[in-house]
This record gives sequence, C-alpha cells and structure tokens, in this order.
Amino acid sequence: MANSDDFDCMAIGKHCAERTCRKLDFLPFPCEYCKEVFCGDHRVPKQHRCAEVIDKDSRLPQCPLCEKFIVKSEDDNSQVEQHIRSGCKDLVVTKRTKHRCSTSGCKQTILIPFQCDNCLSSFCVRHRHPSDHKCHRETRRTILAAR
Repeated sequence: MANSDDFDCMAIGKHCAERTCRKLDFLPFPCEYCKEVFCGDHRVPKQHRCAEVIDKDSRLPQCPLCEKFIVKSEDDNSQVEQHIRSGCKDLVVTKRTKHRCSTSGCKQTILIPFQCDNCLSSFCVRHRHPSDHKCHRETRRTILAAR
C-alpha cells in the first residue's frame, strides 16, 4: 500500500480547458468536437463556445466511417460514397470563417462588407470610408500592377 505522503492529489483529474475557468476537476468531460477536457460547468459545447461544432440540425449527411459532415447535394448517398472513396478527405464541411474588418485593432465582424475602391480591402461600417481607415491610393496601384 502506498504511503499517504507519497500520494499526489494534484495528479488526479485535469484542469478545465476553458481559459476563464481552469478549475481542477476530478471527473473531467472530453468534448466530442474539439477533444478538449472541461469541468462540469463547461462540459456542453455551447458553454465553452466550442469552435468545432457544426449545427447537427442542418440535416447534413454524415460519414459512417469518420463521422464528419459531408457537403449537401441532390443525392446525399452518392456524396457520402464519393467522400469514402477519397479516403474520407473530400467533400467535408468546414466551419465558416468570420470576416473581420481590415483596420488594425478593429475586431468588428463584418455582416455586410464594404470594399474600398482604393485599397480593395473589406471594412466594417465604421471604417468604410477611405479617411476612416487611413487609405493610401498607392496601395491600389501596387495591387493592380501586380495583377
């Protein structure tokens, strides 16, 4: 039997992967999407704002081998079959990327992008005018010359 002085209680359990929590949990829960480990308070993907979740209610076909979601088409069975033939690499649905304002320091997500005619970058409503994002006309000339 091990001596109680030799037993390290901190070796049991894991810390919650939620960066605002980091609580030591002796019965951690692994997330089925991101594979991180969470405490009881953050075990549900919505509670830890899981970036890997794809909405299962969207009725996307799912591969029976790799369990990834497949791009929807007229014939879902042929899509899944083509996905399996590719070694479970093709036709996989990826999470949409959020478009952000091109102004440095602005963290605004762009719902309706405004493209500047001078620099050809996308901006939020606040930085849509050339004077608001300190636009330089030379940038456009450089881009057009590179084409």
